[in-house]
Amino acid sequence: MPTSGRPPRETGSRQTALAERTERSKAFSIREAASRPVEDMEEYSMAVEAYEDFLASGEEAIPLDVLKASLGLEGCVHGPGGEDICQTGQEGGSAHSSRPAGKGGP
Repeated sequence: MPTSGRPPRETGSRQTALAERTERSKAFSIREAASRPVEDMEEYSMAVEAYEDFLASGEEAIPLDVLKASLGLEGCVHGPGGEDICQTGQEGGSAHSSRPAGKGGP
């Protein structure tokens, strides 16, 4: 179903600049801008549904420390770039990081 609208003047100017910088059409950036929030809302809706299903199931949650221990991730924290930063088990041990699943690599 086609829809139309007129963005604020500043937004139109920014879209024109973006189209020139990325060598894409303004229509492309408008489609992208319209579809991303819809994808976010779909993902949020699925997450809420999954959480409600979990609550209704009566299953008990696994405490984070127990889950980390079962996966060998004790002493690990999630870094700002999505990587896991882990300390070795010995005092003064070195830190290492690993890429999160699906974020590049061989």
